[in-house]
Amino acid sequence: MPDPAILIRKAEMRDADAVRTCICNLSAETDSRPADPITVLLGVKAVLKDAHKGFYLLAESKNPQGLAGLLRVSFAWDDRGNRNFWWLADAWVDPAWRGRKVFSALFRHLTDMAHFQKDVAGMKLQLEGHRRDLAPLLAALGLQKTPYDLWEILF
Repeated sequence: MPDPAILIRKAEMRDADAVRTCICNLSAETDSRPADPITVLLGVKAVLKDAHKGFYLLAESKNPQGLAGLLRVSFAWDDRGNRNFWWLADAWVDPAWRGRKVFSALFRHLTDMAHFQKDVAGMKLQLEGHRRDLAPLLAALGLQKTPYDLWEILF
């Protein structure tokens, strides 16, 4: 059961600075180099201005007031199924809130949202190698490991 002191909602432009802080914190935990806060803020605002880029789902703490966690969702069109997959592109929980089912609450809320959308085929996420410890949680939430490896080229 999620903590009753948490409210789940979609981010709005007024949340841009708080979302930037979370994304920078996530970057500090996962990346070899820190994210540039100015660039991150521009990226957050781009998502908040253009629903085609995706959206942020926030877990907002009532006491103390602030963000306990967030998910960023982006879209990948599946031409074979004629529907979107929702990609969980960023997921972060404040260290003070970890172990209190914040991610589970965000994911379940997102799943409920997806079930009301006729164009959503499913949800996907990439689990980074150093976070394999999260696999049991993802399985408990109903996610299944696929045989695909992610390959990329950056520009």
